[in-house]
Amino acid sequence: MLDDLLILIGRFHPLIIHLPIGFIVLGILIELNSKKLKWSDDALEFIFFWASLTGLFALVSGFLQYNKEGYLWDSIQGHLIAGIATVILSFTFYLHLKEKSFFKFLG
Repeated sequence: MLDDLLILIGRFHPLIIHLPIGFIVLGILIELNSKKLKWSDDALEFIFFWASLTGLFALVSGFLQYNKEGYLWDSIQGHLIAGIATVILSFTFYLHLKEKSFFKFLG
């Protein structure tokens, strides 16, 4: 039963992977127009938090897909590294924005 659930979650990877990609693209578009948008820092903080969280879900579902579907390690290694790098960069940018907004309130 649990094994079937893990297989199902793994098969949702192609759907789940598009969530962080969409958040990141949205964040880039807002950043490109940040001079026109006074609320851009708050929105970017929200967007990159969700990009990080959904990126973690995508990593887990991708790992389950790899583990349960019988993919070869050589075929997914670069894909996994790119996913981990994306989550780390998204979370780093979120922390950077969080720090900016935190110091805004102190100053």
